[in-house]
Amino acid sequence: MGDTNIYVFNPDTKEILSSLPEKESKKIQEYMEELKNHAVNCNLYNRIENLSNFCKYQYKSILFNKNIVDYTCFTMALNFMLWDTYENDEEIARVYDYFWKVFDGNVDCNFTKKEDLHYYFKLTD
Repeated sequence: MGDTNIYVFNPDTKEILSSLPEKESKKIQEYMEELKNHAVNCNLYNRIENLSNFCKYQYKSILFNKNIVDYTCFTMALNFMLWDTYENDEEIARVYDYFWKVFDGNVDCNFTKKEDLHYYFKLTD
């Protein structure tokens, strides 16, 4: 099962990460760290812009490569970061929420193979 070395505010996130296969858990944690790094150390406008640009880049990059594992892990990372920030940083949480909805809401448009969709829904449910 996955290693949960990343610091998170929400204990449920750690529990979920530890229940996932190690490869996916590590990938989600890497994405969470990247998301966190794009949302710090500048004024609010720049934090939102940096985070939005990073999410847009990831969306395009992952779709270009048609990688369901990365798509799934990034979607889960967005959801976990939303959980971890909604009480303390509402503006950033809204960015996570927006992009989580974009990723989650478009999975069946972006991936049409049955096995890809099965993988996504198995991990995210």
